[in-house]
Amino acid sequence: MVAALEALPKVEEVLAHKGWKILPAFFFFLFSIVLYTSILQNTCMTKCWSDILLRMENISRKLERVIKGFANYRRIQILELLKKKTELSVQEIADELAIGYENASDHIRKMAIAGLVLKRYEGNNVRHCLTDRAKTVLIFCKEID
Repeated sequence: MVAALEALPKVEEVLAHKGWKILPAFFFFLFSIVLYTSILQNTCMTKCWSDILLRMENISRKLERVIKGFANYRRIQILELLKKKTELSVQEIADELAIGYENASDHIRKMAIAGLVLKRYEGNNVRHCLTDRAKTVLIFCKEID
């Protein structure tokens, strides 16, 4: 507040230099209202900043989940396979990549948590396909390669 009061004569001087004739008392009155309002809203501003930081943390956690979903060469191979051949079961993916069923299942589970793979139930079988997010991830991976 002291800095704001010290800045008042400087602002008045700048306005006078530009040809603005303003009554100092009126200007001080206006300035006081703005300053008082900002002091009253200080608690609201603090809450707003905490909300912004909380949202940033949530965004960071979501981003972390997505990155963990494709942060493995096998998962990227699964994504590329599902891009070529849509709607595959876990067994078909395991056979195509010559990996174990449990290993493929675990990778697909992590990719589903990240929102990269959709599951479609067909009787006893579960078919997997890519989401739009996964297609974007594949484009991203090609760009950085």
